[in-house]
Amino acid sequence: MAETDIEFSSNGHTLVGMLNTPSSAVSHAALLLHPHPRFGGSMDNLVVRELEQIAIDSGMATLRFNFRGATSNPFSFDGVSGAVDDAMAALNYMKKELGTANLGLLGYSFGASVGLGVAAQERLSFLVCLSASYDIFLSTGLKLDALSTIDCPVLLFHGMDDTVISPQDADRFSYAVGSNSEVVQIADEGHFYQNSMNRVRIRIKDFLRAIL
Repeated sequence: MAETDIEFSSNGHTLVGMLNTPSSAVSHAALLLHPHPRFGGSMDNLVVRELEQIAIDSGMATLRFNFRGATSNPFSFDGVSGAVDDAMAALNYMKKELGTANLGLLGYSFGASVGLGVAAQERLSFLVCLSASYDIFLSTGLKLDALSTIDCPVLLFHGMDDTVISPQDADRFSYAVGSNSEVVQIADEGHFYQNSMNRVRIRIKDFLRAIL
C-alpha cells in the first residue's frame, strides 16, 4: 500500500489529504470524513484512522482529508454545506486519480452527517455512518426526504449512551433512506467508540465483504 500526501481544490481553497493506494489495480475506493473542524476534528482523528484501516484491510484505496476549518486551513470554514462541497471535490479527485467510479464513504460524527448529504446528491457504492447528527444534516440545506434518493447500502452505527448526538437520529435516517439501510445500536457506548471499536470493525468488514 502506497501512502501519498495530496492536495486538491474546493471552491478556491486548497485542501490537504492522504491517499492510500494498493499495489494492484483499484476496483473500489473509500473516502473518510472526519468530525467537526471547529471542535478539533481532523483527518487524523483516531476513529477516522480506524475506519481508514478497515477499508485498507478490505482491499480498497482510501482518501482522508481535512475539511475547510480544520488545522491545516483554520480560517476558511464555510458551514456544513461547504463541507459537503469539500467532500464532493474529494470524490472528484478520487475519480480522476484512481480511475474508478466505485466510490464509497465512511464518516464519523460531523463527517457522517456530511456524508449523508453527499450520498443524497452523488451515487455511491456504499455509505457507513458512525454517530450522524440530524441537526447537522439539516444544516446542509437538504430535507430529510432527500435521503430517499440514496440507493446504495447504508450502515448506521450509534452508541446508546451518546450524550453528544441523540441515538434516535440513526433511526430517523434509516427510516428516511429506506430498506437499503441498517441501524446498529451499541449498548454501553457513547460518542467516541472507546468500548466497541472491535465490534464496529468486524461489522463493517462483513458489510464491505458483501459489497466488494
